[in-house]
Amino acid sequence: MDKTNLKAMVKGAYDLQKLRMQAGSRIVANWKVQMGFKTSVKEKENEEKEAQKLLAKIRGSYKRLTDGITDIDDINFKGDKIISDFAIFILVKNYEEILKCEEEQMKRFKSELKKFPIYTEFLDPIVKGVGVTLAGVLISCIDIEKAKYASSIWKYAGLDVAEDGRGRSRRKE
Repeated sequence: MDKTNLKAMVKGAYDLQKLRMQAGSRIVANWKVQMGFKTSVKEKENEEKEAQKLLAKIRGSYKRLTDGITDIDDINFKGDKIISDFAIFILVKNYEEILKCEEEQMKRFKSELKKFPIYTEFLDPIVKGVGVTLAGVLISCIDIEKAKYASSIWKYAGLDVAEDGRGRSRRKE
């Protein structure tokens, strides 16, 4: 089976996700400034109590903070209304379009994955917790035939146990 198309789809989806996250971070940062958050101070230490309450409410109601901010209609921005509102409008529209493209790309994985027996006969019907996105990554990025043992795949993924008996990680201890 040729994995070229699937790999291109996976890379494209993750590129879209990266763009969406960058746009979302810009929206959230701009919103925090407009709400009076000080950028040089930690979020919990900011003096704007009303903004902190609103932020906590958004975090409790939405999967992504950006979704909550883009869903709010009654926020009164404090800056220059012409530039700030138009800039926010453009950022939000870009964010929503990228999110839509990302979701559509993730849906397209399934049709391409059906060409691979490892997906149709093993990953999809048997392995719980492996959705189309992870299956796409596993199939397109890991050459299973190069692995002599299952533990070889674990090592490749960074999930093996080192000589000292501790799990490996890229994080600092």
